[in-house]
Amino acid sequence: MTINRLLKDVRPDRLLIEPTGLGHPKKVLDMLVSGSFQEALDVRASICLVDPEKLKDQRYTSHENFIDQIALSDVLAANKMDRADSVAIQLFHQWAASSQPEKALIAQTTQGQLDIAWLDLNRSANRKAAFPDRHKDIQFTPVDHLHEQLNNSADGYQSFGYVFLANSCFDYVRLTTLLNQLKAERIKGIFCTNQGWFIINSTDGVMNELATNPVLNSRGEIIMQEHEAQDMGEALNQCLVG
Repeated sequence: MTINRLLKDVRPDRLLIEPTGLGHPKKVLDMLVSGSFQEALDVRASICLVDPEKLKDQRYTSHENFIDQIALSDVLAANKMDRADSVAIQLFHQWAASSQPEKALIAQTTQGQLDIAWLDLNRSANRKAAFPDRHKDIQFTPVDHLHEQLNNSADGYQSFGYVFLANSCFDYVRLTTLLNQLKAERIKGIFCTNQGWFIINSTDGVMNELATNPVLNSRGEIIMQEHEAQDMGEALNQCLVG
């Protein structure tokens, strides 16, 4: 429904779709190349960014979503090269070289800097998911003070996504203190605070904040291991101003 609305109302030259960290790209790709979308869209290359240091960790290399996100990509880019050691870089090249069919492009970058020309590379329809049945539908739950809540779980991890009402404003100190205290694998979001709008991005316990322009809603996603998981909706509500 959202894609249909964007195509009709915005009529974009290019539409970029980023699944959640637990999202399986196969279902997205299958939808975009079939039915009514088949005539309306020209689906180009899928791009996957990998932190080479993660390839040392069996939690990632044995994780089915991680494997298929790489397998289904046309462009495979090693990100955070400024932090990767020689062992991690070697593992990345071994993983990339073993991909079948071959990737359209294998690249290295830092800070997620991508070449816009990659968007015009063609998609290969021959890429197959090793675990095509692993995708689970996202559950939508109405919650007080939230516009919507999106929950997803897979292979020992739980994802909580929150979209807040348009007039929501967070206390900056309470919000950042809460997020810094979480035992989360991943936090990403954009929030309106009493000190301005911020993009918040946390990986491996390191949180970065970047001032940004306002958007329609505050929103965020938190991914935790299931034994650490806790629904953060009410805790986030307690950080609201007024």
